[in-house]
Amino acid sequence: MVKNIIHQITGPRANDFINLCLNSWHFLKDHGFEIITWDDESIKNFIKEKAPFALMAFEQARNHGEASDIARYLIIYHHGGYYVDWDIKLTRIDLFLNLHREFRNGYLLIDPKTGVISSEHFAASANEGYLLKITHDIINTFNNGDRPLMDTPSYSGPNRMKVSLQKHNGSRQTVIPIKTVFEYDYWEIKKADGKGRSKPMIHYWLNTWVLANHAKYPITNQ
Repeated sequence: MVKNIIHQITGPRANDFINLCLNSWHFLKDHGFEIITWDDESIKNFIKEKAPFALMAFEQARNHGEASDIARYLIIYHHGGYYVDWDIKLTRIDLFLNLHREFRNGYLLIDPKTGVISSEHFAASANEGYLLKITHDIINTFNNGDRPLMDTPSYSGPNRMKVSLQKHNGSRQTVIPIKTVFEYDYWEIKKADGKGRSKPMIHYWLNTWVLANHAKYPITNQ
């Protein structure tokens, strides 16, 4: 069963709009949910303690997207709950609670247009093996020196999730279409007013990791 925990990764450079998205999840506290915000220091300490095999790849990430990808898989594997990118706004608490009740073992979001799995939001019970296997696939790529041959989505993000899901014969999580959860898909949000409320949440796809294409961590250089 997925725990009542929302995990968010953030940093000191969040703007007012990002804070609006982050704070929208705090209304779930009235429904028994815990909100855990992870920053640079807490993530690094967590990986040192729980997954030291991933520390070098984490510290030497090419951008904050790769660092936070490694972190999110490990955080949800060890703690369980929901991972939520900081540019996702909760718009319908009732519909989110329906998801929580329906998908007891969590879910993965698939984009039917591309077949890739969404790394920006997913849910799982603690010890979901698929998430640990993704992390090992990333670390093996890093250790083998093959990372320069891959872009970030293929190395650690949505394309990696797709390949690892196929490679390891699935997950206990249910794979559902992305628009079951998001009001708009990646292409629609570019033209949308962003005010729809027919789905549990809106992802604005700000792609802040693209603006942080540094050779090293921290993830907060956005």
